[in-house]
Amino acid sequence: MVMTDNLRKLTIENHKNAERSAFIKKLVSGTMSKRFYALYLYCQFLSYKALEEKADQFGLLDDLSELYRTDKLYDDYKELWDITSEPPLLNTVNQYINYINSLTNPNQVLAHIYVRHMGDLSGGQIIKKWIPGSGKYYDFDGGVSDIKARLRERLGDSLAGEANHCFELILNIFQELMEYENV
Repeated sequence: MVMTDNLRKLTIENHKNAERSAFIKKLVSGTMSKRFYALYLYCQFLSYKALEEKADQFGLLDDLSELYRTDKLYDDYKELWDITSEPPLLNTVNQYINYINSLTNPNQVLAHIYVRHMGDLSGGQIIKKWIPGSGKYYDFDGGVSDIKARLRERLGDSLAGEANHCFELILNIFQELMEYENV
């Protein structure tokens, strides 16, 4: 598959919805507490762990090892979470994990990689300026432009439906996260 600008166009509305969410507005405001950001990182860690394990089953990241985020997410979370017990497991994160684990089509998994990892390679580079902590999550080995180009080579318009579903699942997580803003 080769990504066309059409995939971006086919997912732009949900992308904009994510950018306009209360959670993302808080994230880029520079006012997010360490603990609340750590909770977000924990949610990301669990979600990415499931996604990257599923991607491994299909060999989707075999030549894109720079995309792995799980270890970096966990390191950032541990840096900021100052309580001995783990954060709460959000219902929406558990639903996302169960959904990812149910996928049997590698293109469905690739659509989630597109939404999540391409987002880290793009908007994540801007978000890094506003977050507490070291932000290893947004650090990639190798050039970001090169990694994005290699990922784009695998993408196609047929991923749009699942990519939009991924955005919807992420928006649900963002909405539930806001209930824990004062954690």
